[in-house]
Amino acid sequence: MLLESNSLYVEQLAIYNRSRMIAEFAAAVGTIKTSVDLLRTLHNASEDEKVRSAVFEIQNDLLSLQSKLFEANERFEEQSAKLGDLRKELSDRDSWDAEAKKYELFHPAEGMSVYKLRTEYNNSAGEIWVCPHCFGNRKISILNKLGAEFRNYKCHPCGFDIMPIPRKTPTVRPSGPGRSNWEIR
Repeated sequence: MLLESNSLYVEQLAIYNRSRMIAEFAAAVGTIKTSVDLLRTLHNASEDEKVRSAVFEIQNDLLSLQSKLFEANERFEEQSAKLGDLRKELSDRDSWDAEAKKYELFHPAEGMSVYKLRTEYNNSAGEIWVCPHCFGNRKISILNKLGAEFRNYKCHPCGFDIMPIPRKTPTVRPSGPGRSNWEIR
């Protein structure tokens, strides 16, 4: 009996140890499962950190791109304004060229030059003279007489002043005792 009771005790102890091992094994499996879940969470957190890091880098790149786009837009606006100015300048130049063709260089007296409105464009009774200095600066400034008794013409914007003296036409007369030589006076 003692042997049977020992054997029963051993069996009960074995069952107890097995159940305890199963419980411990279950606890170990639970711990392993929890550890795996924690590792997955850590891995996901690591992945999340990688994602967060990548998102942060992308946000920095987008901010840098936005800054570059603002700079490019600023340059575009500047270039657009310059282009508009150049177009206006070209248009002004074209209209000036058309206007300048209406005038011709004229010499009212020896050594004096003015621009004169061509007769086909002149609707007034007299000649219209234009200041050569202003004309060179792409401006039409009519030379005016200061008064009826004055002979000089003045450009009021730049101060150019001209007093034409009519040219003397040279006369050819015979000279000398036999008057075979000719002289110009």
